[in-house]
Amino acid sequence: MGTQTSSNESLETEFRKRFKAIFDVDESDGSCIAPLIAGINECPHGWPIANSCQQTPPHQPPRGTHGELWLRDGEPGAYSIHVSDLERDILAAYLDFADLHGLEVRFTAASWINPQRAVCVVFYPPEWRPE
Repeated sequence: MGTQTSSNESLETEFRKRFKAIFDVDESDGSCIAPLIAGINECPHGWPIANSCQQTPPHQPPRGTHGELWLRDGEPGAYSIHVSDLERDILAAYLDFADLHGLEVRFTAASWINPQRAVCVVFYPPEWRPE
């Protein structure tokens, strides 16, 4: 059991490090996607936050878990969430969400939240393309 935990921690560290390099981003303390959508610097929703994608701009995408806002050159540059079951309806919902808010979306198997079991979904502005 200890070896599995150690192995997952190593994967988590490596996947997070790779994500930051590929997307050329730095960590922030934000968990709201609104700054990326609206070009603002902080979550406009106040507290408590209703975790709903019905707000404008929304706090998070539909069925988002472990949401993180990432910075590029000190500005909102990307947003990531992690999904364990990427079914057809949620895949379509993420594509629709990206279209509705003028974002691109990328799906990667390199999830650091639950390595080897979850998919990392990344939203980013269309003018920027990751390597």
